[in-house]
Amino acid sequence: VLTTPTVQNSPSISSTRTAISGLVDVGAGTSISFNVQTYDIYGNPFLFNTPVLQAAFSVVLTTPTGTTRSVTATTGGATYSSNGLWTVQLSGCAVGVTSCESACLTCHAGTTTVNIRYGSISLISAFSSVNYTVTALEPYNRQIVFNKSVASAIKKVGEKSFGEITIQTYDWHRNFVTKPNPTTPVVGVFYGESTPICDGTTVGDESVAAETRIETAMTYTSNGVYQVYMRSTVVGTYTLTIFIGGSIVCANYEQVEFVPTDFRANETTVTGYSDIAIGGSGSFYLNFMDPFGNMVKPSALGANTTIYGLGEFNISSSNVTWIKDGSGKHISPVGLSLTGRVKVDYSTTTAGTFPFVIAVDGNNLTSYTSASGSNVPQIKSAFGEVASFS
Repeated sequence: VLTTPTVQNSPSISSTRTAISGLVDVGAGTSISFNVQTYDIYGNPFLFNTPVLQAAFSVVLTTPTGTTRSVTATTGGATYSSNGLWTVQLSGCAVGVTSCESACLTCHAGTTTVNIRYGSISLISAFSSVNYTVTALEPYNRQIVFNKSVASAIKKVGEKSFGEITIQTYDWHRNFVTKPNPTTPVVGVFYGESTPICDGTTVGDESVAAETRIETAMTYTSNGVYQVYMRSTVVGTYTLTIFIGGSIVCANYEQVEFVPTDFRANETTVTGYSDIAIGGSGSFYLNFMDPFGNMVKPSALGANTTIYGLGEFNISSSNVTWIKDGSGKHISPVGLSLTGRVKVDYSTTTAGTFPFVIAVDGNNLTSYTSASGSNVPQIKSAFGEVASFS
């Protein structure tokens, strides 16, 4: 009787003949299943027919962060079939699920190196490289943050920010979103110190109050970072928030204050002056303006305001002190408490017509408002009632 001999393992497993199939690149959190075919040094399937032999098989993963993770028959993930064939399951984790994150083998973006081992023997040739690459998913709403330098908290109007504010995007698994994505973040702007509400409101609805007051733009740099650029000509506090896919990023916002730029004499206005009766009084307003029409604090520049031509008048203001010198000029170093507008009250006991000029730091103001449209202001004083104009 003829019998078929049983072929046993050779004494040595091959470190150069191992074949791997089905190992693919995936998006973060997607499970991978691949096969490992082992051979002995003569090209025969290496048989793992006993628990002891199976316990010696392992798949060692070196993650993008440099840590190692092992998949074995004992711990789970490696299943022996027959004839030297193993099936290896690399567990993933779906978006929105937190319970599987710690065990996930495909959640970290980057390239993971795969080594197959039999005990201390590597079954991957030293000249071969086996790996898989995980790519980040789309930006995830609750994983996106602003980063703001102190210098970016206050800007002058008309001044373009230079990307001091950045948006750092992550996917659900906290991977950097490494390239611009169809679901690109959008900066929404509120005018005022409001706290954005996580209500899913669209960008346009949330930003409409500020869209005519501020310009924003973004530039993608790398590693999920977008630089935010802003410019506004209207003073005030702006609250910036982020939208992903039309939904507001919950409880994530930054505030930027735009302050007036340097005031200019030719932008500053004098309004409200009028003729008066002897013994009566009138008032006008000094409106210190920057080139964009915002009221400024000239005191920040150490400005002195001088009124020429009203030497016969008594001049006073509630928030600044006016001093009349020997030549009839009224001079006031504008106080720090000013908000850009000064009310000047005046009266006289002298009849006449008094053209007047106002100068700030020696620069004459040329922007006046009068009934005639003239830029040469004058105040008339006379006995009896006088109709006022402005």
